[in-house]
Amino acid sequence: MSKLNLTDTSATAEYATVYVAFELSKAKWKLGVMLPGSQKMSRYTIDGGDLATLSARLAGWRAKAEATGKPVRIISCYEAGYDGHWLHRWLIDQGVISYQIDPASIQVNRRARRAKTDRIDLESPAYAAGLPAWRAAGVQHGAGAFA
Repeated sequence: MSKLNLTDTSATAEYATVYVAFELSKAKWKLGVMLPGSQKMSRYTIDGGDLATLSARLAGWRAKAEATGKPVRIISCYEAGYDGHWLHRWLIDQGVISYQIDPASIQVNRRARRAKTDRIDLESPAYAAGLPAWRAAGVQHGAGAFA
């Protein structure tokens, strides 16, 4: 596995970057994925803790991103919780740049009533736009996250 530059390179300049957002629960994991060159998030559901399926998905997304001819890096984020810490270590071992987000740091309008579903969380700006925005702003690996 190649050593990826985590902090100094724009996400789109030298790498084909795959963004993966997780919404974790004990029974099911929802995955939101943005492949290089795509502005649309694809959604997938896998059984909670099913690392074989997750590994196959990561390999598939990596293969699609390799078609760009650039080195591939996968960046993931999810709220820290039940599965957060061991999953973070597993993703790092798979060559994925992983961010655990403190749930209290995700900005929401506290005055407005809002629905709370996994799909809404997955599509929230903190997930859908957060990763590309963090990379563009130069946020370093582990900054603002439990690393």
